[in-house]
Amino acid sequence: MAAMFDGPILSKPVSVMGEHYYTQKEFCSFILHHFKQNLRDYEENPGKAVKQAEAIACESMQITGRYFCRPLDALNDPINPQQQSDLIKSIGMPMLVKAAEQAVTNAGITLQDVSGPSSTCRTCLFLSPPYRRTSSTRCRSRRTWPTYRA
Repeated sequence: MAAMFDGPILSKPVSVMGEHYYTQKEFCSFILHHFKQNLRDYEENPGKAVKQAEAIACESMQITGRYFCRPLDALNDPINPQQQSDLIKSIGMPMLVKAAEQAVTNAGITLQDVSGPSSTCRTCLFLSPPYRRTSSTRCRSRRTWPTYRA
């Protein structure tokens, strides 16, 4: 069991990426193929509008690529709430489990040492032991300052 601390433990963060990787150029081409008519000044000068969008997306933004959980071609087809739920179960939950297991390994604790999720969002899960409130804490949330462990 992990040693007891006065507050939450900050450890090396974990990121789990989708299995489909596309370069920024591939992603830009996909978006322009489906949505180029939405570009500013597309009606007046389509070639210039597309060229400007490509320059911004592929050069100015300095993004080399992106990870997705589904193939790029599948992202253009709308899905209903049930399909979205099924994808979360079939793709998202295994990613969450992988991230949680790696996070507790990085923290040097086990899943039994964790009281539960303290905060969740669409793509991440933050696990921490319960917060201890102290009267001397100055931060807005009244939580103790975290102890950093490399």
